[in-house]
Amino acid sequence: MLKKMPPVQKVYEAMTAITDHRVSLKESSASVLSSEGKRSYTVKWKDDLYYSDDPATYWQGYPGYPILAVMMELGRLPYDAHAAESMSGVEWHVLNEQFKRDYDAALQSVLKQKQMQEYDTDSTQKLADICMQKLKECNIMLTRKKNI
Repeated sequence: MLKKMPPVQKVYEAMTAITDHRVSLKESSASVLSSEGKRSYTVKWKDDLYYSDDPATYWQGYPGYPILAVMMELGRLPYDAHAAESMSGVEWHVLNEQFKRDYDAALQSVLKQKQMQEYDTDSTQKLADICMQKLKECNIMLTRKKNI
């Protein structure tokens, strides 16, 4: 069971990573490229135990977007390509810096912009809500140990 839930924005970041083809899965590990393409994060898992070297997971103690993206790719969290397509091309790192890590403000900015571009953000928001609920129900644990 998770001790700490991520902000919902991390689900949107995970959608962006998948939609932008930045997740490379292997048998029990994955590489997830950051939104600006400057960093690559490693995700490893064994059963319900997950490791990632992204800052949110490692320092904040909740599953960051790399773990969430991997869980979506593995079918452990729902993902719908049509619902997620509106998140394509979002540079979350830049937005998070611009909004001084106010994740909700960054997310609201993206949703407003996407609505102006006539994307169906309602289905995207529903997918994010379902992901958060499913994540609460998952029996996963996080570790800082690379060798799992």
